[in-house]
Amino acid sequence: MKTTAAIIGVIVLLLAGWTQREYIGSELGLTGRFGSDVAFEIDTSRIVTRRVWAGPGVDLTGSPSPDGTFLSFVDWTTGDLALRDLTKGESRHLTNKGPWSESEELALFSVVSRDGQHIAYTWMNGNVGFEIRLIRPADGEERVVVGESHEWVQPYDWSPDGRQLLIRIADTTGANRLGMTPVEGGAFRSLTTLRDGRSPLRAAFSPDGRFVVFDDQAEGGPPQSDIYVIPVDGGRRRPLVEHPASDVVLGWSPDGSTILFASNRTGTLAAWLIPVETGRAAGNPVLVKSDLWRANGMGFTRDGAFFYGIDVGSGDVYVASIDVASGRVLTPPTAASQRFLGSNSTPEWSPDGQYLAYVSRQGPGPIGTGSVIVIRSLATQDERTVAPELSTFQGLRWSPDGRFLLAAGTDRRSNSGIHLVDVQTGATRRVAAAPSGGALTSPGWVDDGAAIVYVERSWANAQDRILKQEVSSGRTTELGRWSMQEQWLYMLAAAPDGDSIAFALTDAEAHSSEIFVMAAGGGPERTVARLPAAQGSPRQLNWAPDGTHLIFTAVIPDEAAGPSRMWAVATAGGQPYRIGIQDVGLTQLRIHPDGRRIAYRAGQPQQEVWVMADFLPNSGVDRDR
Repeated sequence: MKTTAAIIGVIVLLLAGWTQREYIGSELGLTGRFGSDVAFEIDTSRIVTRRVWAGPGVDLTGSPSPDGTFLSFVDWTTGDLALRDLTKGESRHLTNKGPWSESEELALFSVVSRDGQHIAYTWMNGNVGFEIRLIRPADGEERVVVGESHEWVQPYDWSPDGRQLLIRIADTTGANRLGMTPVEGGAFRSLTTLRDGRSPLRAAFSPDGRFVVFDDQAEGGPPQSDIYVIPVDGGRRRPLVEHPASDVVLGWSPDGSTILFASNRTGTLAAWLIPVETGRAAGNPVLVKSDLWRANGMGFTRDGAFFYGIDVGSGDVYVASIDVASGRVLTPPTAASQRFLGSNSTPEWSPDGQYLAYVSRQGPGPIGTGSVIVIRSLATQDERTVAPELSTFQGLRWSPDGRFLLAAGTDRRSNSGIHLVDVQTGATRRVAAAPSGGALTSPGWVDDGAAIVYVERSWANAQDRILKQEVSSGRTTELGRWSMQEQWLYMLAAAPDGDSIAFALTDAEAHSSEIFVMAAGGGPERTVARLPAAQGSPRQLNWAPDGTHLIFTAVIPDEAAGPSRMWAVATAGGQPYRIGIQDVGLTQLRIHPDGRRIAYRAGQPQQEVWVMADFLPNSGVDRDR
C-alpha cells in the first residue's frame, strides 16, 4: 500500500512542478527543499513520532499545553472538561457537573492558551444552549465569554497576545462564520462566512497575529476542501493551497515560516508543509509524513512538536440469529462484510430480504466522510456501492417498493433533513427540512410508502415532535410534542405494516422510561412497557416483522461506556426480557423479514494521541533565493 501511495505521489508532485529527485529524496529521508521561492533543509530521517496516550478514556477534542506536558480533553464518563498529565499518566477534572444521571450538561472542544494559564472550551448547558467558557486550571475559576444565543459556538485558537479567541459561530439564520471575540468580553467580529455552512477541521492565528489560516469548501462547490488565509485587520480570503484533492489545516508552525496541512492527494492521508511569507505561499508543499492514518490535528507546542490523534478501532455491522420469543441466540454474531472493517454502520434489510444495505466510510482520514451506501446480496455476497449526494447520513430505511432509501443527514450544500436516495443511481432529494436550531431523526415509512414519520428535535425550542408527512404533497401532521426539560424522546420506529409507530420517552429528572405504541395516523398512545432508571433508557426500537414484539437496547446513563444490552417486549404489553446479545456500543438494530436474523452495529472507537517532532525546517528562510 505504501509503495502504491508513493507512485501516486510521484505523479501528483510531478504535475505540481516538483522534480522526481526532490520527491524520492524526501521519501528516503534525504535533505529536501521546498521550491524556487523559499528553501529549507528537511532531514526526514530525523522525524520522530511517538504515542503519548492510549487506552480507555482517550479523547481528541482538546489541545496540548505550550510545553507539551498536559492535554485538555473531555471525560466522557461524566462529560466534564479534564486535564491529562502526559508525564505522570494521570487525569483530573477541571469541571464537576456530576454524573449523567444528575446532569446532561457537557464540555466539548477546548483549546489551551499560549501561556498555559487558561483553557477556552465549548459547554452545552442545562438549557441545551452552547457557550464558550474560560477556566483557569490552577484554581478552577471560570466564566462565560460567549453566551448561549447561538446554535453553535466553538473555539479554535488564542491570539498570540492572549486577548482574542478565534471562534466559529453558527446562528439561527443559518450563517456559519469564522471570527474573533475578545477574551474580556465584547462584540464578535466576523472575518469570513464559511461556504455552505461548512465547519473547518482547524483554524489558527499566525504567530505574529496578523493572519488566520483555515480550511473551507473548495470554490465552486465540490466536496473537496482547500486552505485559505485571511488578514485579521480586514480583507478578502486568499487561497493558500488549491488542489483537486482535499486539504485541511493542521497548524501554523511556531516560527511562522510554514503551515502544516493534511491532504489525501497521494491516495492516503499525509502530512505536508508549505512555506509562507506575509500570509502567502512562498514555495511548493513538501511531503513530511506519508501516512497519518485517520488523524485529527490537536496543535503545536512552542518548541514545534505537533500533537495529533488517531482512530485505531471502531464499531462495525454484525449479523446474528435470534429467537425473539425466547430471547435465545441461535447463531453467534459475525461481521456483515470483510471490507472496510471498522468503518461500517447503519444496516437495513431490503423488504424482500434479499439484500443488506449499510453505510461504509471509505474515504481517507477525517477529510470528508467518504461515505457510501453498500448493497450486499445475501445470495451471492456480491456488493455494489451507491454514492448519495450527501456529506453525512444515517438512519437508512428502505421504501416498501424497494426503490428508495430514506436517510437522515446533510447534503453537500449543508441542507439538513430527511433525504430520499434512489438505490440504483444515488440521486438524492430532500423531502423534509430540518428546522433552524434542530435536526430530524428516526425516519420511517407508513401508509404503504405514501407517507413518512420522523422526530423533529428543536434545540432552539427545547422540544421534540413526532411528525407525519405525505411524500407527494409534503403536508405534515403533528402526532405528538414533548418538552426536553421534562422528557427525552430517544427513538421512533414505524411498524412493518406501516399502520403503527412505537416510541420511547425518558423522564428528564427521574430517568425512568416508557415505551408507547400509537396508530400512524395519530390518536392516544398505549403504554407497552415501563423501565426504571436502573434498567436504563430504551434506545434503537425495532419491530419484529409480525408486529408482535419490539426489540430495543437499553443504556444506563452512568454506565454509557459499558456494554449495552438487547431487550424485547411484547407489543400487547408485558415485562421486558433480555435477548442474549450485549456489546459495547450496541445500536442500530434491524430485524430481517424472516424474523430471526438481526443486523446491528457494535463496538466503540478506540483512539490514541501521538506527537510528531523534529520535522520542521532546520534552517531559516533563504531570502536570496
